[in-house]
Amino acid sequence: MTEFDLIKHYFSRPTQRAALSGGDDCALIDPTPGMQLVISSDMLVEGRHFFADVSPFSLGHKALAVNLSDLAACGATPVAFTLALSLPSIDPAWLQAFSNGLYALADAHGCELIGGDTTRGPLNICITVFGEVPRGKALLRILLAIPVMVIAYAMSLVLGVAVVAAWLIAVITGTMPKPLYDGLDFCIAYTMKAYAYIFLLTETYPPLSNTDPTLASQGGRDALTATPGGLEG
Repeated sequence: MTEFDLIKHYFSRPTQRAALSGGDDCALIDPTPGMQLVISSDMLVEGRHFFADVSPFSLGHKALAVNLSDLAACGATPVAFTLALSLPSIDPAWLQAFSNGLYALADAHGCELIGGDTTRGPLNICITVFGEVPRGKALLRILLAIPVMVIAYAMSLVLGVAVVAAWLIAVITGTMPKPLYDGLDFCIAYTMKAYAYIFLLTETYPPLSNTDPTLASQGGRDALTATPGGLEG
């Protein structure tokens, strides 16, 4: 199997967003007006970044995932990627599983493979991914996330101490004071909201208040009573 046969069989698909892609010397991408291109490149080397017996499907997933996480950190939407692959030998079963894992994640994020290169050598995978973000938004998102990260980290430290204190109070007195319970409740809720914002799982900036109607409507929060079976309201 030649290099071009390998590419055609395992890594060639029609593209929708590239003006020119696989099979040509270069790929062409038309940026969306008002958007900035975000570019990230990562290399995975056998023996350093993954073991030789790793599942090829999982490896294909991981190779793209490390790049998509970089785009997510900038608030960018994935557009396309290139793949440079060094192979010690041509193993059809390995290549099929690898491409399946790669394309499964690419399809889930609407990210198209638009080009790359292959050669013979030690197993080495290099992916360069391209994304888009509204002009100026990437920097703004990072700046806004800084105070959230600081608060979330501080609350994580407080939680560690508060959980131990709450356990001791419950064991010694048989009850947990409502202010302490509410404090733990707030710290956990804020930390979860903060990490969701930092890792771009939500666009909602976490407020310094606990307004979860589900938690607010729960009964039995005045005190917790220790019983042989655990803590009860």
